[in-house]
Amino acid sequence: MSGSFFIRQQKASIQLPSTLETLDLQGHHKLSDLQLAGLKSLHTIKILDCPLLNVKDIIERVSNAGGSLNDLTLDNLNWEDVTLSLLTYLFSRWFEDTMFYLPSQ
Repeated sequence: MSGSFFIRQQKASIQLPSTLETLDLQGHHKLSDLQLAGLKSLHTIKILDCPLLNVKDIIERVSNAGGSLNDLTLDNLNWEDVTLSLLTYLFSRWFEDTMFYLPSQ
């Protein structure tokens, strides 16, 4: 599915279908709520310059649904209270064959 939409209200919400594989949102300053029916289908997410959208929540919902993201592009991240499970999910998507070691002090 592809297409464009315009938001004219003060705050806006959109609902997207379960067949959506790519989510590309750029410059939607009034978009504050996004309802995704099929999070497991998403393979690519690009969200840039959408200041009212809770991007962390979207990524957590994809993770909890067992989605398999292959490409993730985000800007203006200032996440607080990120769970270990979300960090593990994000690292596992891009570093499946990489071992991480913390330096000893």
